Amino acid sequence: MVKQIRVLAILPYEGLKEMLVSAAGQHREICLDATVGDMEKAVEVAGERMETAKYDVIIARGGTAELLRTAYPHMIILEISVTFDDIFRAVLLARNYNEKFAIVSLPAIAKRAQEFCTMLQYDIEVYAVNTEEESKELLENLQKQGYSMVVGDMINAKLATEKGMNVVLIMSGKNSVEAVLKQAVQLLAIKSRETEEKDYLKSICDGAPWYITILNRQGDVLLNNVKNSGESERYAEFLKENLNAYFEQEIFHMERRFGREYYVVDSKIIEGSGGEEVVIYGRPVCVEVPEDTRGIMLAEEEDEDSYSFESSFGVSNLVGRARETMLKCCNSRLPILILGEPGSGKDAAANSIYRMGYNKNRPFYTIDCEVVTPKEWTRFFEKSTSPLMEINCTIYFKNIQVIDINLEKKLRDMIENTNLCRRNQVIFSGTVKGDSAECMMSEYLLTKVNCILLQALPLRKRKSDVLNLSIIYLSALNAELGKQVIGFENGADEEMLQYSWPGNVTQLKRVLRELVIGTDGNYITRKSVKECISNEIFSSEEANVSNINLNQSLNDITYDVIRRVMKEEGMNQKKAADRLKVSRTTIWRILNSR
Repeated sequence: MVKQIRVLAILPYEGLKEMLVSAAGQHREICLDATVGDMEKAVEVAGERMETAKYDVIIARGGTAELLRTAYPHMIILEISVTFDDIFRAVLLARNYNEKFAIVSLPAIAKRAQEFCTMLQYDIEVYAVNTEEESKELLENLQKQGYSMVVGDMINAKLATEKGMNVVLIMSGKNSVEAVLKQAVQLLAIKSRETEEKDYLKSICDGAPWYITILNRQGDVLLNNVKNSGESERYAEFLKENLNAYFEQEIFHMERRFGREYYVVDSKIIEGSGGEEVVIYGRPVCVEVPEDTRGIMLAEEEDEDSYSFESSFGVSNLVGRARETMLKCCNSRLPILILGEPGSGKDAAANSIYRMGYNKNRPFYTIDCEVVTPKEWTRFFEKSTSPLMEINCTIYFKNIQVIDINLEKKLRDMIENTNLCRRNQVIFSGTVKGDSAECMMSEYLLTKVNCILLQALPLRKRKSDVLNLSIIYLSALNAELGKQVIGFENGADEEMLQYSWPGNVTQLKRVLRELVIGTDGNYITRKSVKECISNEIFSSEEANVSNINLNQSLNDITYDVIRRVMKEEGMNQKKAADRLKVSRTTIWRILNSR
């Protein structure tokens, strides 16, 4: 079966219609619907016909074609042109007229007529008119000047006839008609190829293992292979929510959480027929996080509108120098090591680095080394669906001080052989107090992996932050408990500063909660603070300091002393060497002797 192109032809006079119908009969590819109409009448006719039938193209002539292009910009309008041959025939005929005549037509035809008369040195007046009113006024003036005939297009010929003037119509010839039909046939061939290519590409898109969507700047979906399911509807809404982000960068990449799954999204700006468009490639990614695994947690997505630094994470130890240091770490692509005593806010710092960093819209996994079983570690290291095999996510290893030698070797191999810290944002944290200060892994991370060190200092070493933290916590507690506590009475703040806070921020938060619950007024009293602190079961700082084991060799004692001082000096060899009055070479040699 021959493919056909549906053509609507609206022509200014019956003779041109018959000529077009006759010529179209020679083309099996053309299904023609022809009628007579001119200018505004043609626009009206086109609207009526297109309500009941679908056309691929409209054929018209001169000013009518221009009006149709304006009225129906989505349609293809082909114009039957007026050639020099057409003008030549009309002028030759008119030259046999013995009285004065002029050429009056729309600008496109008038321009060609003027070129023709100039070329042949014909002394014929040529006038271009744009509107009926302009034409009527001109024709009246021509009559007054003794002109009795007009050579023109259909609309001006009609107006001249109404004024009693004779007319010679500039008619399109067979060549012009045949040319426009050839254009229509060529258009059919182009359209057929485009349809085939479109169907071919659509079949590829529909069978692709990822979602392909094209949007314009207004968010209109121009192409979409997303199936109609609940998940896909959420995905489509997500794309529109991030519309501006796609057009801000020529190439854009993002990973975004949805429940326990996340989408990997890449986009690229292209130039479409209607301006800039964006092609978005997306795929849902399922990362294996077994339900029975207590040692790994995939953070749930939070509502960004409810996010506030001070309300969400300011109440987690981030004030003063700690906050300044952490902010510098947020956008660093280097791995980060957080060291601190129990309760000093290590988890909060890791959470904040993720939430405020470059990876904030991507998955965040917390692996608690203290809880993960050997079987689970094996699963993490060997399975292809393990979070450790992913790209562009954030992985937080906490409590690395409990990792034994065998596990440490496996983790080192994973870091070195799979570029774990280059593929992802990786954060480590370890507890450095008492017996748990023996953290071999931290030395490796600082010297071999080049981690940025972030120290979560204990409150006793930053007393100036105690009251600032307290104010932030009080604000949060007021909102949670419906209280109106606005501060401490005179003397109460001194009690807060004098206490050593061995449990650090965790203890401070708990004590403040008890104080707020027990306070009925606007201020926390000194008596309340003293009573609450006296009931604390935490030992003093000094009681928690482990003694060096003296029942071992001198070399071992020396090694333990150097390790202890290194940790107290934030793993800074220069400071440790200065404090012990030895060279950095000595420090390095002793530490690497094991």
